[in-house]
Amino acid sequence: ERTLRKPQQTARAGLQAIALAYVEFALEHPDEYRVMFGSKLAADPAIAPPSRNEVFAFLREGIAMLQRQQLVRAGDPQAMPYTAWALVHGLVMLPIDGQVRGKGAPSPEELTLTATELLMFGMAG
Repeated sequence: ERTLRKPQQTARAGLQAIALAYVEFALEHPDEYRVMFGSKLAADPAIAPPSRNEVFAFLREGIAMLQRQQLVRAGDPQAMPYTAWALVHGLVMLPIDGQVRGKGAPSPEELTLTATELLMFGMAG
């Protein structure tokens, strides 16, 4: 069983903890993840599992909280959580589909921590 290292406990680290938990769940339950977030259900929102809406609402509120604390810049309350979700979803799908493997490949944990740091702080030096 995979155990991911948890980031330090700060307000921003909460976003990383959410991302780590999301990735951990998806990698431990790839079939369930595909059912929950796969394209077949996305085509018909009437049968989409409530988990999709709950994930988005949870992420949107977390980003809004960080915005209120001025730890994340102001921005579109719909676009920012979708962007964060897209980033983490991609991090999940790469290892599930076997795209990240081999000697020297970063672990899902490393990818998640790096990606969320880039998301929060950008790539500028």
